[in-house]
Amino acid sequence: MGFTALESVGITVDPTTQRLKRLPAVPLKGVRESLVAHKGR
Repeated sequence: MGFTALESVGITVDPTTQRLKRLPAVPLKGVRESLVAHKGR
C-alpha cells in the first residue's frame, strides 16, 4: 500500500523505527456537534 493510502485509513509510519502506528480514532458525532455549536456563535 502507498503512504497516502495508509494515512487515509489512520495508519502512519514511525520514521525512526519504520513501524506502522495506528492513529487514535476520532468519534465523528462529537466533531459534528462541536462544529454546529461553533457556527452558532
